[in-house]
Amino acid sequence: MPRLPEILRFTLGELLLVALAAGLGMAAMRAGGLAAAGYLFGVIVLTAIVLVTALVGRGTLQAFAIGFLVGVSVYGGVLYWYGEAELDPELGELLTTRAAEPVYDAVREVYYVDVYSGREADVVEAGAAAKRGLSRLGYWKKNVGGPFASTLVAKVGNVYWSPQVRPERRDFMQVVHLLAALTLGYVAGKFGAALYRRRKPAPAAADVGERASRDGEISSPAPGGGTGSLR
Repeated sequence: MPRLPEILRFTLGELLLVALAAGLGMAAMRAGGLAAAGYLFGVIVLTAIVLVTALVGRGTLQAFAIGFLVGVSVYGGVLYWYGEAELDPELGELLTTRAAEPVYDAVREVYYVDVYSGREADVVEAGAAAKRGLSRLGYWKKNVGGPFASTLVAKVGNVYWSPQVRPERRDFMQVVHLLAALTLGYVAGKFGAALYRRRKPAPAAADVGERASRDGEISSPAPGGGTGSLR
């Protein structure tokens, strides 16, 4: 049975780490808010650890760390070049942003909040608000001491319900791009480690010294001319 290329071989530990990163990312993608911020912080910590490994590590682990940082940096640079539009699934141009648009449409949830109290509508209230047409309302934000604001609302009785969406687009796309950067970094790291293993090992210093000593014994000039051993 032919062996898989080295870049396609995975240990159980690697698979578990990849599954953990993907699972946490999908949960943060769905929840948004603090979960998305926490995932960003986790990726920052991970990147710092990999950076230290790339600087002071040795061997295959260092090669993986360098490849990982190259992959993450390339994706981050491209994302920075395209700008803020990539944090909106409807406006972005990157392939990852466009691919995320139908996913966001599938997972987003519309809910209603009382403009004045901030209370979230229950199922019955939300259903009644959804049947109403929206109109624009100017109001004073009492719960935060101002300022004057304007928003679209659905009026049901004496309550003005403002439609909201969760997760927010920015939070959702932030996690999407973090997952994409981690994926590219992981693939680049595996590639770097595979290249390192294929590289011919340099001769050890002791072997070089012994060979040089042996060559000297053979080629050293003997007294009276010619060459011979110093022994």
